[in-house]
Amino acid sequence: MTIAKYIKLYFKLVSAGIRAQLQYRFAFVMRIVGMITAYTGTAVTMWVMLYQFQTLGDWNFF
Repeated sequence: MTIAKYIKLYFKLVSAGIRAQLQYRFAFVMRIVGMITAYTGTAVTMWVMLYQFQTLGDWNFF
């Protein structure tokens, strides 16, 4: 198989996975909401920690 066929197969599998997840639309939406919430929570936590302590190791607010 050539690399182009592998790439085409990869996108077919990704497409099939997305279609499978979309069969349960509420679960799909809630997964996205959960991921956004988790990333936002991580960013807010880092902001609070750096704002409170000014530096953490070599990390600073800016």
